[in-house]
Amino acid sequence: DTIIKNMDFEKLGKYNKEIIAPQIRCINNKNQNPLYFKYMPFSEKLVYNGFRKRNRLVTIFGILLNKIDRFIGIALMNMKSEISHDVYACHGSFIIFSQNTIEKLFPVFDSNIFLFCEESDLARKAKKLGIRIIYDSSIEIFHKEDGSMSLSSDNLYEIHRDSYLYYYEKWNDR
Repeated sequence: DTIIKNMDFEKLGKYNKEIIAPQIRCINNKNQNPLYFKYMPFSEKLVYNGFRKRNRLVTIFGILLNKIDRFIGIALMNMKSEISHDVYACHGSFIIFSQNTIEKLFPVFDSNIFLFCEESDLARKAKKLGIRIIYDSSIEIFHKEDGSMSLSSDNLYEIHRDSYLYYYEKWNDR
């Protein structure tokens, strides 16, 4: 469900120890990368407690804090006209790994996480291993959008909840 619009394969050679997060535009022209500019443990804890207690308001507030930070980060990055920028987490629809990075991360993804939180888990793992995640806007991807999102909203909530609780407990003391 993705199309490579622009990618200089020779330029990719300079990235041999990083994870690359390209510019990913979806149908409404929204850029899905970077997913998160920085790690925000307070908002993660809010989301965790919201999901754990099934309090949607607390969950939404934690997610909102990340969205506000992302909005500010994108505005600052656009003002500086930066082509590349270190970020905390990238969108999972298209990620570029060097062989070196895959070997260091292997296994790259946790099979206990489904549909949600893969990006956050990858970000935590990369941070722990000292692997940078770099957003590179010169690499352009078109994402036709989430085909898996055709599930019912109730199912999506439960899948998101289960993935998030597992992810949070994996990386944090309760």
